[in-house]
Amino acid sequence: MKRKLNRYIIGTAILALSLALAFTTLVFWKESERQSLEIVRSITELIASYDDASDPQELEKCIAEWKQGDTPVRITRIAADGTVLFDNFADASAMENHAQRPEIKAAMESGTGSATRSSYTLGGRMTCYYARLLQDGSVLRGAVTTNSMQRVFRGVFPYILAIAAGVILLAALFSWYLTSHFIDPIEKMTEHPLELEAPRAYPELQPLLDTIKDQQKDVILAARQRQEFTANVSHELKTPLTAISGYAELIETGIAPQADNVRFATEIHRNSDRLLKLINDIIRLSELDMSTAGSEKTEQVDLQEVAAKISETLQVSAENYKVTLKEEGRKSMLSADRQEMEELITNLCDNAIRYNRPGGSVDLRVEHDREKVILVVKDTGIGIPKEHQQRIFERFYRVDKSRSRATGGTGLGLAIVKHIVQKYGGEIRLDSEEGSGTEITVLLPSEKNA
Repeated sequence: MKRKLNRYIIGTAILALSLALAFTTLVFWKESERQSLEIVRSITELIASYDDASDPQELEKCIAEWKQGDTPVRITRIAADGTVLFDNFADASAMENHAQRPEIKAAMESGTGSATRSSYTLGGRMTCYYARLLQDGSVLRGAVTTNSMQRVFRGVFPYILAIAAGVILLAALFSWYLTSHFIDPIEKMTEHPLELEAPRAYPELQPLLDTIKDQQKDVILAARQRQEFTANVSHELKTPLTAISGYAELIETGIAPQADNVRFATEIHRNSDRLLKLINDIIRLSELDMSTAGSEKTEQVDLQEVAAKISETLQVSAENYKVTLKEEGRKSMLSADRQEMEELITNLCDNAIRYNRPGGSVDLRVEHDREKVILVVKDTGIGIPKEHQQRIFERFYRVDKSRSRATGGTGLGLAIVKHIVQKYGGEIRLDSEEGSGTEITVLLPSEKNA
């Protein structure tokens, strides 16, 4: 990555330098052309001033005495028909007709004319021309050679080369310094992912480093959770399997009295049910893990209707625990998978019943506002200590492990609730105090409410 950034920075410097060189050369050339044209215009106008003063003899004398050795300005006089009458750089009689020269044509039409082009007479050198119409109909033309763009470039090339070398060297040093300061913090984070703080860098880079650090923490946390999950699954599966194997062995070997066989069979059946429930919950969590969006089987669901159905279904369980289960609310519509909504309410109510007190109550309520469907499950149970409240939605996390197993819980119910709520972009709120019961509020985006 460093090499690529270095190439980009140095390449950009070379490109910028090349463009600056081309622009500078063009500016120098245009300025040289402008100055040359101004010189030739001044001299031509100076000579023509004799004609303006109606002094033809002085004009002829000035033209005739204008010598090449005295000045680099070339003076040419052209007749109205284009015939060259005089030229201080060449034999006029040997020169071709100049009537079609741009500056001559312009002077014939408007009194003055100018042009810049290479001159055959001067060996192809770039030349600036200025022409002035005289009173007798002839044209007085001045010419001066100027540096071509190539000559300008060749003149400044050694200096530009030295500057370019310096600029490229500075760009390379700057690139090395810049990329090191940008990349080194990221590389350090890669080498030491468990550092608590991201290394300090440029303020503009810090949000990126913090984001990467947070992602690393999330990845590490997820890896740890997977390890814990694997260990917990092994332990949770091992417990009922060990019990089933032990009771079956007692029956098989005949060690236990015949009268205890029914009790052993009951225990085998109970642990088998627990094992099946545990496996089903693990499979369900895996399915939820693989789906981050809402279910494809979504439909318009009245959550209050679902809550009423679940309340009726759980009445027997509530009676067994000597708990009163009540449901109330109003029609509250949302787009969801009905089965997942049933799972959500069942798990919350089942927990509220099992972790309650004899004679306690569970209140199930469904409401809505303009944006949310609100599901509230409130119980008068044992409550959740403050230090455990942040973790109760983790897989296999139990506040009271012995009570959880005694009531038949798998430790996955609230984890399933959390996954379902997250799938629908919802929110879970927990309000609980040890010994005073628990209230869990689930907020889900509503689709349409009547």
